[in-house]
Amino acid sequence: MAQWKSLGGGAALVALLGSTAQAEVTAAEVWQSWKDLTTSMGQTLTVESEEMSGDTLTVTNMAMKSESVGVTATGTLASIAFEELGDGTVAVTMSPEYPVIITTKVEGEDPVVVALTVRQTDLRMIASGSVDALSYDVSAPELAIILDNVSGMPDGGAVDLTATFKGVAGKYTVASGEKKVVGTEFKADLLSVDVKVDDPTPETGGSGAFTVAIAALQSASNATFAPETDFQDMPAALAAGFATDGTMTYGKTTFSFNFTDPTSNGKANGTIANGGFNFALDAARMGYGSTTNGTDITVSSSDMPFPAVTITLAEAAFNFLMPVMKSTEPQDFSMLTKLVGFSISDEIWGMIDPTAVLPHDPATVILDVAGKGNWLVDIMDQSLAEDTSGKVPGELHALTLKQLQVTAAGADLSGTGDFTFDNTDTATIPGMPKPTGSIDVKLVGGNGLLDKLVLMGVLPEDQSMGAKMMMGMFGRTVEGAEDTLTSQIEFKADGGIFANGQQIQ
Repeated sequence: MAQWKSLGGGAALVALLGSTAQAEVTAAEVWQSWKDLTTSMGQTLTVESEEMSGDTLTVTNMAMKSESVGVTATGTLASIAFEELGDGTVAVTMSPEYPVIITTKVEGEDPVVVALTVRQTDLRMIASGSVDALSYDVSAPELAIILDNVSGMPDGGAVDLTATFKGVAGKYTVASGEKKVVGTEFKADLLSVDVKVDDPTPETGGSGAFTVAIAALQSASNATFAPETDFQDMPAALAAGFATDGTMTYGKTTFSFNFTDPTSNGKANGTIANGGFNFALDAARMGYGSTTNGTDITVSSSDMPFPAVTITLAEAAFNFLMPVMKSTEPQDFSMLTKLVGFSISDEIWGMIDPTAVLPHDPATVILDVAGKGNWLVDIMDQSLAEDTSGKVPGELHALTLKQLQVTAAGADLSGTGDFTFDNTDTATIPGMPKPTGSIDVKLVGGNGLLDKLVLMGVLPEDQSMGAKMMMGMFGRTVEGAEDTLTSQIEFKADGGIFANGQQIQ
């Protein structure tokens, strides 16, 4: 829960400190918009001084603070200048760098303090629009986030981290009204991240490095804030109207990693063709999704019995959507897990299947489900983490198996299904609501896979025979199709369970 609470406050802190405005407005009105937005996001803002001289308003030592459960983030800008350009726009000039301190506290442990520097040399910001609809255009040849220090490192140890954006352009909009609506657009030609870790502790220490370069970053997001949103009480914030959603896409990505410790060493490198992710959170839903295409990874280590392992994956996807608020009405949910074209190098196959009994074709796993359900509790409530009552937190009303596919080692299992559930009856099938509906499955190559596993010595022959008998009981052979079984399992409204029309319960 705390991660979602931190999202609203901590992310907005960095966004506001590094953004701009658009205006048929004065410098004072742009500055007031910053202050109002800070309050609406539940943050605190203090300044040492505000001084208007000619057409420029200068703010000195602006400090922002965001707090959530166990996490505090602060950022301080030494100087911000709001210059009226005479054409209804305002240029915003900030210190070329500013510090950010993030402190995480866990009960019974020492706080972890992370000190960062955000560098934004030659950042250009132009504010335009109106008091109620400000728009900030931003551009910069380079933006960098530098890790200065992490508490708790061993004596002589260090972590060096630098994340650099090149060719940055974006827009930041703020619409004022009963609620604040903030929109962002962001593009960067390249993001590069370099990390180095050194732990000199004898016998257990070591060193390592990680680098990644991501091309063609592009993102967009929207967020709505009610007045004085308190992110330490996320259920209340959502009920008051807090909402956020966004997308990000990226192009070719390359990465590498290496480590050395007193007993071993290793390295990895790889590429991703492209990918992206999306997220959404409001009173009705919480959702997240990601995709990657064309993944290729090579790993080697002194602990491995062969020089290197290569893993490739043509496509990967993960999506989920679910309700977040307590409700008596069923609401939509869904989940997708997708791995297409997964393959490993012959070194691994040589350990599993040295005589090449099994086909080594790329594997695929797809599980796509959707349905309706409702929560009986507010799942964002932090107190739920301490609930040991064992009560079921929600109800399942409908479930659709949109796609099941598992293709591997010469066999293919597929299926679809559709069910409804009676939550007033948990006796027909003990511990779960009574289902009504059916599932259809198809298995191709199942018997052949069992025979190969027996030949490899992985599966005893008597267990293989038992599995074949079970498949014969619940499946029907398909005439004219070799080694193909189909099956329909039905759950009737009267509590009966049928397999291919034959009652089994």
